[in-house]
Amino acid sequence: MATYESDAGGIDVLLYDREKNKVVLPDIAQIISTKLKQKCSIRISNQMGFDALSRVKLRLADNFEEGEDKPDTHCFKGEEEWVLDQKRSTAEQIKSSR
Repeated sequence: MATYESDAGGIDVLLYDREKNKVVLPDIAQIISTKLKQKCSIRISNQMGFDALSRVKLRLADNFEEGEDKPDTHCFKGEEEWVLDQKRSTAEQIKSSR
């Protein structure tokens, strides 16, 4: 797993698929949109590593355009922790213990 940060301040996830011997850029916004059954504009605020099932742990939030005070979409309640299963193209929210 690698982090790609652009000059615009965004973060993307790059994963190495050793079975296919290539680097993949998962469409996290599409995977989350499918899971939540609504269009989502996401911001990846942190990559937290992998869980015991080799899923990628991410901290996600709604994306804000520069200068705006409201998010582009309303898919998250602030920042939320999620796991991404690249092989299945699925994501699940990690239940908070708070």
